[in-house]
Amino acid sequence: MAEEPPVVEALAVARVGLVTLATGTNTGWTCTLPATQAGDVAFTFIAKRATGNPTTVPAGYVLLDPQDASGGSAVFLSCYAKVLAAGDSGASHVWAWASTTAGASCLILRGVDNAVVLDVADPPAAATTNSTTVACPASNAPNAGDWVVWATAVGTNATHAFPASNNGNTVTREVGSTAGANGLAWATYPTATAVSALTATFSVSGRTLGKTLVVRPAGLGPVTQRWSGGAWVPAAVQRWTGSAWVAAQVRRWNGTSWV
Repeated sequence: MAEEPPVVEALAVARVGLVTLATGTNTGWTCTLPATQAGDVAFTFIAKRATGNPTTVPAGYVLLDPQDASGGSAVFLSCYAKVLAAGDSGASHVWAWASTTAGASCLILRGVDNAVVLDVADPPAAATTNSTTVACPASNAPNAGDWVVWATAVGTNATHAFPASNNGNTVTREVGSTAGANGLAWATYPTATAVSALTATFSVSGRTLGKTLVVRPAGLGPVTQRWSGGAWVPAAVQRWTGSAWVAAQVRRWNGTSWV
């Protein structure tokens, strides 16, 4: 009898570096990357006190999700990702937009699935308030090893505070200790579990946004698709262990071995 194909383990996602743009009235950002490797992924978040995505986006960056909270002190959050090539190490990536107050951050991760960078293909819509708090929405974490990234934006310069943990996982704040438009935090989820809403707190009341993204680690094997009711979206292949659904790789028996 042919033996069962092996279950592929996810690779560990690791932080490579962070580049930030201090909030101020500006017309863009030259983001100079640190030393990186081909296959690293740059997740970039741009928070502006004006609606609309950047007018100039560096080559290779894919818009993951734009979120708008208009009205009063308007704020707009644009989320991008780029799978970096060898030539991107130390390179300067130029962004541009109409003059406004803006802040930005670029979190570079290693060990991310280069084909499908998000494990939740259709991220939940951002939460919006006009307050000193915003609840970044709940989401799924389909696979062990996922990274959950929370991005916040506020229309008035403010510090961004995050809770110490979420679902028992340590939350690390990357951006937000200094007053500005953009905040960023993340946590690793070693086991596959749903992600609860996470409340960010601002030092000043204003129009706010809170976004939740789930980053997919490499090594989980191919991704199939499912019908969401409106479109085909990526769906991870899983198998039942007898007690839980776990990531599995699709293979076929060629008569001699699983390939």
